[in-house]
Amino acid sequence: WVESSSPEFGPGVAVRFAKAAELTEDDRDRETRHRERVAELLVERLGDDAALALPAAPGPAPKPDEDLDREAIVRLTCLAGLSRAPAIALPVGEVAGLPVGLQLVASPGGDEALLATAMLAGRG
Repeated sequence: WVESSSPEFGPGVAVRFAKAAELTEDDRDRETRHRERVAELLVERLGDDAALALPAAPGPAPKPDEDLDREAIVRLTCLAGLSRAPAIALPVGEVAGLPVGLQLVASPGGDEALLATAMLAGRG
């Protein structure tokens, strides 16, 4: 679809599609095994009743005239996508007047507990 439609993507997205197009079947199989191992580790570490808390971004929200460090954001937020786990980002404060967020990642299937936790956090 990407090759036949030539859509316009935002910054960084076109680069990722181009890199993906270069992958071989062996690359895909290796990366699939890696992704599956990441998901296994997340479930092993968190079980059914815990969540991993980590920054939702590498720092406070950028000012409108500042560039985003997209790669740093992807590194922080890719765990949920890699492991097919639910995640939610919560606004938790400010640094120098700019909002900062906390990301919570639960084990796959932990969607309802994660939402309940987010609702409790919103009341505080």
